[in-house]
Amino acid sequence: MDSKFNSKNNDTKRLLIIITQSEFGGAQRFIFNLINKLKNNPNYEIKICVGADGGGEFTKAVQEIGVSITTLPMLKRNLSFLDDVVAYFRIRKEIKSFNPSILFLNSSKAGFLGAFSVEPRLFIELAAGHLMIHGQHGRNACGLF
Repeated sequence: MDSKFNSKNNDTKRLLIIITQSEFGGAQRFIFNLINKLKNNPNYEIKICVGADGGGEFTKAVQEIGVSITTLPMLKRNLSFLDDVVAYFRIRKEIKSFNPSILFLNSSKAGFLGAFSVEPRLFIELAAGHLMIHGQHGRNACGLF
């Protein structure tokens, strides 16, 4: 399969969402609401990759509405050199196999690993109409905002 972002000449957008935890917190609720609106839109094909930390409530909810979700057991919130390296390669594999036109990275760990998992030549494609989005959730800069 082609390893670059989806560049097919059709209207279907392939949305790959990666998030670190499977709990049903604020970031997961945002994603759930988003995919719940997009899941029946024929212009979107959606896949979610989620870490195993968090109890799995988000994973179960996504499965119940029929959206494709893959659990990445090595994608964890806490730093672990071995798990992070394995997660990097697994995320890279997911990006290559799904071939997204939109890559939506949520949380610091998923954002960092996901951004570095994209091959450097893909950043050129981002400027050609493909998107990579990083959503940072739940941070209020020590109450300053």
